[in-house]
Amino acid sequence: MTVRNAGLLSVIGGIVVVIGGFMPVLQLTGPNGVASIAGTKAGVGVLFLGGFAVLKGASALRSAGLSERLSSPLITAGLLAALLVWRWTDIQDAIPKIAASYPGVTASVGFGYWLDVAGTVLIATGGLLLLRAKRAR
Repeated sequence: MTVRNAGLLSVIGGIVVVIGGFMPVLQLTGPNGVASIAGTKAGVGVLFLGGFAVLKGASALRSAGLSERLSSPLITAGLLAALLVWRWTDIQDAIPKIAASYPGVTASVGFGYWLDVAGTVLIATGGLLLLRAKRAR
């Protein structure tokens, strides 16, 4: 049952990451309305890693577990976390630049970024459950 839960968390987390990759990671609000920059404009790394998490989770659901090599959702979650830290610094660098360049426009972190963070946490949790199940064998 734990392997199944780990697979489900990885699949759900991967789907959330992929959806977050298409959502705004930077929200701009100004006198002319609201605009946003989608995650896909910042790169497709989260889409690739989210898809990989879905495949690994589906593999855990299909079989009794995953092979030992490079199969842990923890690896995917670690790569996603590194990518999200890099993206966070880019967003935090862009916010003051936008404010300085466009008076009256404010920039903030978009909800797509937070979806990616939530999905990464789900993938990491699935990886920890899978690790626990492998050690129990």
